[in-house]
Amino acid sequence: MWELPGKTELAIPPMKSVKEMSEKTTQSGTLDYISSDGILIARWKDNSIVTILSTDGCRFAERGQRAVVPSVESRQDATTLYMTKHVTMRHTCKFCSTAGHIHRSRWMYKTAAFVLINTEEYHEKLDHILTDTSKLERLSRNPTENIKREANSIIQTINAATNAVHLPPISGDFGLGYLYGNVKTHKQGNPLRPIISQCPAPTYQLAKRLNTLLTPYIPNKYCVTSSAEFMGKLRNYTSDGVIASMDVESLFTNVPLNETINFIMDRVYRDTTTPTLNILEAFLRALLEICTKKTPFTTHKGHIYIQKDGVAMGSPLGVLFANFYMGVVEERVFRKISKPDLYVRCIDDTFIKTANQESIEKLRRIFEECSSLRFTLEHSLQGRLPFLDVLLEISNNSFNTSVYVKPTNLGLCLNGDSECPSRYKTTTIRAFIRGAISHCSSWRGTHEELDRITKILMNNSFMNKDINRQIKKEIEKWYQNEGPDDTNMPA
Repeated sequence: MWELPGKTELAIPPMKSVKEMSEKTTQSGTLDYISSDGILIARWKDNSIVTILSTDGCRFAERGQRAVVPSVESRQDATTLYMTKHVTMRHTCKFCSTAGHIHRSRWMYKTAAFVLINTEEYHEKLDHILTDTSKLERLSRNPTENIKREANSIIQTINAATNAVHLPPISGDFGLGYLYGNVKTHKQGNPLRPIISQCPAPTYQLAKRLNTLLTPYIPNKYCVTSSAEFMGKLRNYTSDGVIASMDVESLFTNVPLNETINFIMDRVYRDTTTPTLNILEAFLRALLEICTKKTPFTTHKGHIYIQKDGVAMGSPLGVLFANFYMGVVEERVFRKISKPDLYVRCIDDTFIKTANQESIEKLRRIFEECSSLRFTLEHSLQGRLPFLDVLLEISNNSFNTSVYVKPTNLGLCLNGDSECPSRYKTTTIRAFIRGAISHCSSWRGTHEELDRITKILMNNSFMNKDINRQIKKEIEKWYQNEGPDDTNMPA
């Protein structure tokens, strides 16, 4: 990523309307990015309009002072074309991509924002990921047609043998999956999160169907699938003892494929607590291997690889394999030691409540002994601990909860001026409001969160009257569903 020098912040942006800013250029703004080779990107107050210009002729301001920005006639963008007006963030990122030395990352990791990164740096980070020969293997030819034939042969045999399970045959033209990376701007060195999109691959729909068939077999005794489910479990406990969260380092890429497939076979065919799937074990195993270890993808250099170990983010089977492996590891661990007072997991994030710190450290150590994974712990600080998107605070022997906002949150969401169906904008407003109502354990906290999200939405060009109307609707809906005597009512 490009470093932001200490003297590149521009002064407070001009208070002009979005319409006025989009019709003509403005002479100053809020600087977001600056490259080492003279490309400057300035973002304006509404978070959706940016300007690309050359740093030639720009005098950067000291903190609190205005910058001298050249007139539109004298400033040029990365491709030496004159910019006569402002453009949207999406258009700007596409425009930058035409310059060979600037790469547009699809999204900042876990953030609704684009990232501009030097193309050479981006490719170097991808090349580093591809050097792991224990998990990746380079191929000399495209195996797509062979995969289609192998998979279709098994599918036809399964469909002919039973009517209980039907798998879709693979037909049509397909391509290779592709590797890309999302930039983790919140981590040291801005590493990439590798994602292998398998949407173009012939096994994509088959993998989705297998995921549907196998999801009921996941060992989910300790799993939660949402913040609401987590808080429902939390209400049954007092805050005595200590709390911590435990995270798996790179869970998806470190899931052992062969071991996990064996776990799935045992669960489906040899576990007396689950019904047997009406597919021969050898066929199911072969299809899982095709959809994971044999599905090829291409890289930025056009080379073809397969991921022979670890499960890919971007695969429909990714979450299934991760949950299966973690579920089996948990069963191993809790045969060795007693379960903590409260233990819940959402994929790779775990919340723990136990008697003391020593118990938490012992739990982490046993997990590492019983798996091929590495775990990190985050302890509560001054009685506060974030988990998922919930912030827990210990108070009077109970847990107070509120919405957790990460320090890296940029306050971006769907823009109110976007050209999209109005129901999308309404859904965006409602999602914020429902989070405030469901996550906050007190009306005061709910009120403060509603104030915060109102400011965020207005900064993203939503109308105050539309926000207030949806707040009223959602509170009335909550009141009708929960009732004033419900135990879930905020204090």
